[in-house]
Amino acid sequence: MKFLSRRTIARAVLLLCLLPVIVPAGAVEVVASIRPLAMLAEAVAEPADEVQVMQRGGDPHAGALRPSQRMLLKRADLVLWVGPELESSLARLLGTDPDRVLRASAVEGLAWPGSAGVDPHLWLRPANMALIAAALAERLARLNPASAATYRSNAEAFAAEMTLWETRINERLQGFQGHTLVSTHEAYGHFFAGSGLVLLSLDEGGHGHHGAATLLKLRREVRGPGCFLGESGGSPAEQRLASQLGLHFASMDPLGNNLAPTSDIAQLYASILDATVSCLTESAATR
Repeated sequence: MKFLSRRTIARAVLLLCLLPVIVPAGAVEVVASIRPLAMLAEAVAEPADEVQVMQRGGDPHAGALRPSQRMLLKRADLVLWVGPELESSLARLLGTDPDRVLRASAVEGLAWPGSAGVDPHLWLRPANMALIAAALAERLARLNPASAATYRSNAEAFAAEMTLWETRINERLQGFQGHTLVSTHEAYGHFFAGSGLVLLSLDEGGHGHHGAATLLKLRREVRGPGCFLGESGGSPAEQRLASQLGLHFASMDPLGNNLAPTSDIAQLYASILDATVSCLTESAATR
């Protein structure tokens, strides 16, 4: 029996990735840069539309695009991305084509945590997602006018769900007002806005300050029970940081990389909320 070489198999896989996806006539092919935006697009689009996510796992902040990712962007009718605040590598490729590109961070009316506006994780605020959904519906309606009413109706239903999530998040965290959450960088200001929790970061302002001075400063600021929100499945380094700060550790998945392929934005929010409540409950019980 003749076996194929690894190089031959790799080339075959690449060719399959580059093959065009057959989309029904009139349907729209949408490529979202990260999974949460793909979840939003799936909620607004019609079943006949094709929604794909460019970034499956990995860090959207860094790294050059693979050939298969470049091909996805090239053939898409519409690219939905966060913006250069999160995805600088995409900024050079996408430009500002109003017909093919929808930059989520440029949607009017978005809320930003604090005064600096440095936290690009805007999909973690349900109210922001409702606004982005409305903008997406209008862009899809322009590309496929026959389905305009469906897109707008879907966006309205999605916005109603986001309103419920704003209330649900704050209600479940009501008993933890004044407790502390620490993360490696500013990533959760959107999700916990209005919760009454104290949010601290090892990298306030996005300056990359992770040294001993920052750690000492945080030790002085951490008062009472709290949690360290890690994003890498509980790496030893993050576990040590949590221990040094006297905090419990919670493993977070803000991009939904570990969720089932069919998961939606409600399941992403539920996973973050459940992990936080569980950690804060344990932290409070041991004080």
